[in-house]
Amino acid sequence: MSDTEISAEVLDAINAIVLEELGRFGIKTVEVVDAEDSDGDASILVLVHYERPDAEPDPQVASSLIMKLNDRLYTLKECD
Repeated sequence: MSDTEISAEVLDAINAIVLEELGRFGIKTVEVVDAEDSDGDASILVLVHYERPDAEPDPQVASSLIMKLNDRLYTLKECD
């Protein structure tokens, strides 16, 4: 596990983007976890839990969300 901590600013940004992009699918909770990738580098894992298990968005919506998260985290200096 990484020794870094996710800042409140980053948590707020992630939650806002996830809710904006996926809110229509009935989000139950959003978990943001400090993690490591397969190379041991720090990463942020975002787990979205839905009210209904069959309510997950299609891959195109998920891909758009990932791009928006990466763009926002880059502006916050959390991505390389």
